[in-house]
Amino acid sequence: MQQQEALFWVIAMVLSGFFAYYRISGAKFFQDWINRSFGQTAPVYTVIFPRLLGILFFGLIPYVVMRSAFPEHFDVTYLQWGNGDRIAWWTLGLLAVILPVIWISSKKPAHLAQYPQIRYPQWTPGILIASALTWIGYLLAYEFLFRGLLWTVSLSADLGLTWAIVLNIALYALVHWPKGKVEVLASIPFGLIIIWATINTGNLWVAVLAHCGLALSDEWLSLYHHPDIHLKQAKK
Repeated sequence: MQQQEALFWVIAMVLSGFFAYYRISGAKFFQDWINRSFGQTAPVYTVIFPRLLGILFFGLIPYVVMRSAFPEHFDVTYLQWGNGDRIAWWTLGLLAVILPVIWISSKKPAHLAQYPQIRYPQWTPGILIASALTWIGYLLAYEFLFRGLLWTVSLSADLGLTWAIVLNIALYALVHWPKGKVEVLASIPFGLIIIWATINTGNLWVAVLAHCGLALSDEWLSLYHHPDIHLKQAKK
């Protein structure tokens, strides 16, 4: 019975965490505070701070809740590094598919109208590093929630492999809904592949590495191709 209760709490944290994330990050008071506090550099923090919210809602809060309320179901083996050769092959294989697609899409005007997410004309090395680090932290928390907690607790609740996959993909697609239909549809095959890799390797590191590779390559290639947003050149 406690397994089902733990699963209920994880599902509740997924739904409430993303609801809070989207409501706060898109709220007028939040955007107004950033604009007042940071002036011309507000476009940088409009992106950075929501990623920090994601780290809080998807990683830190679920970690504390599960560690405190359900310690017997808090299996952290998925955080341990193991099967390094499988992780490497999976990650390299996924990136071999992802990078050419992103190279092509990052040149398109429709893509460049949205990416890079930080709409600041002159990126500094500091902005580049801050963006990369917050992306990594955000996606680590993201995968901890989906391919860590949700996945392992679903299995321990005796849903069975098929229903555990269905639940994971359904919630994964649902949280992409505010980003539009294209991202919802794209999240389904990507989520299935990541779940397959998680099963095969026994941990979430392919999910983290592939997701970070996708996000960072998209950001950097969009920055490279964008006609109006550039990386500031260091003075000689």
